[in-house]
Amino acid sequence: METLTRRATKPEEDELDLFHGTSVKKVQVITTGQVLLLTCYYPTRTFDAPRLNEPLAQFNYGNGRTSPFLNKADATRLASSLRGLLPRVLRDGIRTQMGDRLQCGDVQVTGTELWFANGGGRYKNRGNATDFIDGLISGLTNFIEEKGEQYPFIVQEKYENGVDNNTMLLLTHHGDFSYDAQPSYLRYIHSTNGRGGELTLQYGQLRLHLNEGHTRGVNWKHFLATLCHGVDQVKLAIKNGAKAHTERLFDGHPMLGKYNLYVSMIKEYRGTFVVISSDLSCTNSKVNFVVEGDNLEELNNFLNAVVIYLEKKND
Repeated sequence: METLTRRATKPEEDELDLFHGTSVKKVQVITTGQVLLLTCYYPTRTFDAPRLNEPLAQFNYGNGRTSPFLNKADATRLASSLRGLLPRVLRDGIRTQMGDRLQCGDVQVTGTELWFANGGGRYKNRGNATDFIDGLISGLTNFIEEKGEQYPFIVQEKYENGVDNNTMLLLTHHGDFSYDAQPSYLRYIHSTNGRGGELTLQYGQLRLHLNEGHTRGVNWKHFLATLCHGVDQVKLAIKNGAKAHTERLFDGHPMLGKYNLYVSMIKEYRGTFVVISSDLSCTNSKVNFVVEGDNLEELNNFLNAVVIYLEKKND
């Protein structure tokens, strides 16, 4: 482990950015609906603050709120308590509660909630209670065993109450790697409950959410394939050195009329920005991100995977 010399009086908070930036990061996806992540840090340097010299994990609720840092002792104790909670929830119902006092503070868990008393806020689970608790146990165990990757790809297939729900989720980033950056992910859910397909592109604070109901009679697979083509054209424009480029994907469409979906890029001093926006839906209809590393390639691959999935469903 490389040693980093810091003044002994340096507050721990001032070292968090460096801890975040130099540690090996692995992220556990606890839930894919109301996204809950466990971000795990494994330090590669030595810090003045003693607890930054051991692996730490932090729950991220997907909207910028985070839990206190848990060390491996906290994670081991919490996972053990959750294993005891699970059969009680199955027997007595989702509101059955457990509480534990960890080194990072008090925590309470039910089938519908995760709450850290020391400033961590509450996470409300709207999905299946046992899946939620199982996910917490699995994520904490993977942190302890140092398993996982920074940008995992999750595929879930579930049949419940006569409904099929298939989910694909890819964790990504929007070009901001700072300590307090909000998480970014690409998610597609296909359900047989009548809603059909739902695409969510979450980049930091901004979200683009589209579903089959927004396409106004346009075939859903064709709609997403057109979005893929728009991203391809923007990638080509970036490769060819364009300073700005916009794809208006459905200009003059007989079904969509004046409504449209746009993919554009512009080069600024901060880097190359890609913006995807839509007026097909009145809310959650725009994202933008800095092309950094392979995040544009990941978006393109993810959208193509969704189209291939829909093609196979229709075979």
